[in-house]
Amino acid sequence: MSGPGTIWTLSIVGPVILALIIIYALLNQRRLSRRVKTHQDEAVNKLYEDPQGRSSPAGGVRAQEAEIRLRQK
Repeated sequence: MSGPGTIWTLSIVGPVILALIIIYALLNQRRLSRRVKTHQDEAVNKLYEDPQGRSSPAGGVRAQEAEIRLRQK
């Protein structure tokens, strides 16, 4: 199946299908509720309040890295 039919399919139908998939994803994007958005903002602020980074999931590693960097200076 080589020839003009294959080229037409790849150059016209492919991008149209991709555009439809992108439009579908954008239309079905979940919006955060006010409660979830507030909770997310509080969690981010909490992470930035701890200079050693111990409140994050990788906090222990970040704290160790911070101590090593201080020693190197």
